[in-house]
Amino acid sequence: RAEISCGTIHQQQADTAARLTARRADLADLLGLPPTVPFDALPGPQFVVTTPDADEAAAVALSNRLDYAQILQDIDDARRGVRIARQTLLPDLEIASRYERQGQGDTAADGLSLNHNAWMVGVRLLSDFPPRAEQRALSQAEITERVARLRADTVQAAIRRQVVQALDVLHRSDGNLPLAGTTLAAARQRLELMRRLYSSARATTFDVSDAETQWRDADERWLAARSAVTVAAYRLLWTLGTLTDVPNSLKSGSEPAP
Repeated sequence: RAEISCGTIHQQQADTAARLTARRADLADLLGLPPTVPFDALPGPQFVVTTPDADEAAAVALSNRLDYAQILQDIDDARRGVRIARQTLLPDLEIASRYERQGQGDTAADGLSLNHNAWMVGVRLLSDFPPRAEQRALSQAEITERVARLRADTVQAAIRRQVVQALDVLHRSDGNLPLAGTTLAAARQRLELMRRLYSSARATTFDVSDAETQWRDADERWLAARSAVTVAAYRLLWTLGTLTDVPNSLKSGSEPAP
C-alpha cells in the first residue's frame, strides 16, 4: 500500500510539473517573453472589493457598461431618423416670381414707352402628393426606434440579472472561504497529531499518509476557495463596467430618454 501511494504521488507530481511548465510558457507568451523565462508565484494580499446592494450595483452597471451605452446611442440615432422622416413629409414648395415692364396705349409710341410694371408671384408643388414613399420611410423609422427601445429593455434586464448573479457568486465565495480555512487548520492539526503519535509508536505510517492526503486536499480546496473569491470580485467589477477605466464620453450615464 505504501509503494502504491508513493507511486501515485510521484505520478501526480510529474503531471503537476508538466502542467506548471505549460502554464509558465503560456504566461510568457502572453507577456511577450521567451518561454524559458522563470516565474515565481508569491502569495499576495487578498483582493477585496466593496459590494453595493443590488439596486445601487445595477445603477452603476447601467451608467458604465459600454454595451448599454451603445444601445442608448442606437436609440438616439433611431429617434433622429424619425425626425428626419417626419421632415420629409412636409411638402416641397417652390416660390416663383417674375417682373416685367411693358407699355400700354393706342399708339406704337405708347406701347414702347414701358411705363407699366407687371408682377407675377406663384407657388409650385415639387413633391408627390400624397407622399406615399415618405410615409413608408416614416413608418420604417418608427419601427426601428421601437425595436431599439425593446432591445434596450432586454439588455437592461439582462444587466440587472447579471449584477444579481455576480453579487450572489461573490457572497457565496466569501462565505465558503472561512469554512475552507477552518478545514485546512483542522487538517493541519490532525497531521501534526499523527506525526507525534507516529514518533511515539502509537500510529502507523498509513495513519500519517492519510493525514497528509487530507491536509493536501484541504490545502487545495482552500486555495481554490481563495481563487474563487478573487475571480468573483473581478467578475463583479467586469459586470459593473468598472474593471477598466474608460472615458466618460463613452459611458451612458443615464436611462434611455422617453
